[in-house]
Amino acid sequence: MQSHGSCDVCISRICAVDGSVLDSDKVNEIFRMLHDFLSFAMGSWTSSLLPVGLNRSGQPTWESWGIRRIDPWKRNQTWFDPHHGELLTQIFPGFAARSSETIWSEAISLSIYWYIFSSSRSAAADGSIVLAQAALELLSWVYITEHKKSLSKEGMEKLSASDKFSILLSICGIPIEIPTNFTHLIAYAKAFNHMNGPKVITAVRNVLVYPDIKARGRKKGFDHGVGHPLLLLCNAKAPNY
Repeated sequence: MQSHGSCDVCISRICAVDGSVLDSDKVNEIFRMLHDFLSFAMGSWTSSLLPVGLNRSGQPTWESWGIRRIDPWKRNQTWFDPHHGELLTQIFPGFAARSSETIWSEAISLSIYWYIFSSSRSAAADGSIVLAQAALELLSWVYITEHKKSLSKEGMEKLSASDKFSILLSICGIPIEIPTNFTHLIAYAKAFNHMNGPKVITAVRNVLVYPDIKARGRKKGFDHGVGHPLLLLCNAKAPNY
């Protein structure tokens, strides 16, 4: 059980469905995927510890004393509902398959890296929004230009960040409207004519990053009532999503 930065440890086993022997390279790749996947689910770095490889007789033949990046336990607001652990078994096969693809392996790991630091709010909601957009931009680029090949790299470069996000979300069947229960965010978006999620995400990021007077003026009204729901929207944790 989670308590004060610690949690109970469980023992798990990895084996090939067909009974074949797994070499150390394959096992290390599985551990890398698990590290990314569990961290993505928890919103903080989560890892397996001290794996041991056994031969067919059950004798240890390989072990690793190294530890991947790991955080003390803390309650994060993520997409994963810990009361429905079966979600992990439903999602992991697709995650592992995509992570094994050359064009996606590095992009997924790097996006999760930005996502974890965004979820940790180590730089408050302001900095987290900037980090979350970095992940969204990377995913948009890889998915649209390299995976789906819907646009050339030259065509992609001509689009605004909000247009890239809109295309990504539309292809994936994710609504771009701001959820109706985010009343403060909707009011802020209307005040500056940012009428959907991608537009308000990129607009606020620009307000936070660019130093010109016009951008700084738009920071008025940006408070927790705007920043918190906007961060949820960036990380796809909004209730309506």
